[in-house]
Amino acid sequence: IRVNNVLVNATALKSLGRHLVDIHGQNEHQALMQPEQHLGLLDEFAQKKLQPVRSAYQSAFKKYQQLNDAYHKRQADEQAWAQRLDMLSFQSNELNEANLVVGEEEELETEYQELSNSQDVLTALSKAYEALEGEWANNGLETIGTAVNELEDIEELAPRYTKLTEAVRGAYYELQEAASEILNVRDNLAFDEERLRYVDDRLNLIRSLEKKYGATVTDVLKHQQQVDNELLQMGGNEENAAALADQLHDAKQTAHQLAQQMHEIRTDAAILLTDQIHEQLKDLYMDKAIFSVKFMNQKLSLTGQDSVEFYIQTNLGESAKPLAKQESGGELSRMMLAMKTILLVSKG
Repeated sequence: IRVNNVLVNATALKSLGRHLVDIHGQNEHQALMQPEQHLGLLDEFAQKKLQPVRSAYQSAFKKYQQLNDAYHKRQADEQAWAQRLDMLSFQSNELNEANLVVGEEEELETEYQELSNSQDVLTALSKAYEALEGEWANNGLETIGTAVNELEDIEELAPRYTKLTEAVRGAYYELQEAASEILNVRDNLAFDEERLRYVDDRLNLIRSLEKKYGATVTDVLKHQQQVDNELLQMGGNEENAAALADQLHDAKQTAHQLAQQMHEIRTDAAILLTDQIHEQLKDLYMDKAIFSVKFMNQKLSLTGQDSVEFYIQTNLGESAKPLAKQESGGELSRMMLAMKTILLVSKG
């Protein structure tokens, strides 16, 4: 057997025949009975012009889908995000207003002890001074002074009396100095009730914050730093959310523009396909049949914004019907044969 003047065996001829002969059976029209397949047939016909645009569109659509998913996830998390932002903002304000300092608590506790005891100290100092040198007869110093006078009257009688006199006289002078020091301390020690209230309130505030945010002031300050850092990050997230919305808008616009370009290519291809179908149907004894392509707009998908269905009018005076509802298997088979012929030529 010769093919193009070249001898070939039966096996080679069988393999070659797959590319030369397409056997069409009556049941092969099933694709025409499924409207969801019609867009694929039209795209196959428009493949050369459609392919680069469709490839760009599918990349744009996938990017749009990813951004859309991310945006809606962000929206779903918005309530929880807003609640945490409110909580962190409250904590940050509370801690910033407190203006804590490491070591402050210990200093305030010492001062509180001194201030809270100062009233008792003042009372004790006043009573001690009054006992020693108060304005009343026979106070402590006067009594001891009387003792000194009495002893001085007898100290010359014997050496042992001199020793007693000196001892009491020394005690008298020491008590005079002590009374003077007590008076000096008392006059310089004032009870500041307002300062005591401030110190008490400040300690209560510090301890309250330690109960909420950490065992010590150092721990509270670490928590404050973490809060401020998270707030800073969340502020960046707000900017990211706005940027995400802008990116989503741009991606959707790009996808719509490319989908529109695909629609225009498909519309032109549908006109050309209709003409070629009519030419093929004449050779298949269906010269009165009128083929048409109906476009429906749909939400963006991986195939674009078009939904397509083939219609056929087989007899004059009848309205066009969806090809999928055509009852005649013979007519559908001829229609499929015409379609396959046209698609094969379009690929050439």
